[in-house]
Amino acid sequence: NLLLNATTLESYNFASALVLLFRDMDQIEQFLVYAEEVSGLPRESLALYGGILAATIVVGQFVLKVLLAEPIPSIEVEVTELEASDIIDTPIHDPNVKPAMGEIPCYDPGTMMSLGTMPAMTADQVRAKVERAKEAQKIWATSSFDQRRKLLKIIQRYILDNQELICRVAARDSGKPMVDAAFGEVLVTCEKIKWLLNNGEKYLKPETRPAGYMMMHKVAGVECK
Repeated sequence: NLLLNATTLESYNFASALVLLFRDMDQIEQFLVYAEEVSGLPRESLALYGGILAATIVVGQFVLKVLLAEPIPSIEVEVTELEASDIIDTPIHDPNVKPAMGEIPCYDPGTMMSLGTMPAMTADQVRAKVERAKEAQKIWATSSFDQRRKLLKIIQRYILDNQELICRVAARDSGKPMVDAAFGEVLVTCEKIKWLLNNGEKYLKPETRPAGYMMMHKVAGVECK
């Protein structure tokens, strides 16, 4: 879990580190010529030693990041028997049969197997959930970026720990293959969380905007909450 946190949740990118290290090949060539003259060693040996040193630095940074990574709490979400089963044996859904009042039939579009029913919410129930969301947003608006990052990491850990379950449920809900669910649901969501972890605070900070000459006595800005 510690290794997983450091590699995926903290999104440490070896490729980017190596690109930054070797982005200016001309300067490296000049350095090798100089080092060859000073040390008397062949350029190939110097390049090899330099590569080993660079790899050691990168691996050292990675190991340090693993050791210093903050432990990410895990969460449990209740799973139904159908969601947990790899293979299901349920009646075939008949789209010509009208569902009972207040029920929404659920079925796998790929196999037409029934997944049960869900209650259709009334207008008042929808309004009540919207009000709950508004109250929750007020609390979220007062949270720090550290708290938000931690919550996102907890969500990402749950996705990584339960990716097969998520892919299976997504595949049954939409009829898509498991591999499409992996790329379209798990990978995309983890990449978006990674972007938010690295850039969310930067782009959500209050920013000023030019007010123009006609409003030069005013101060314009954008603030996200």
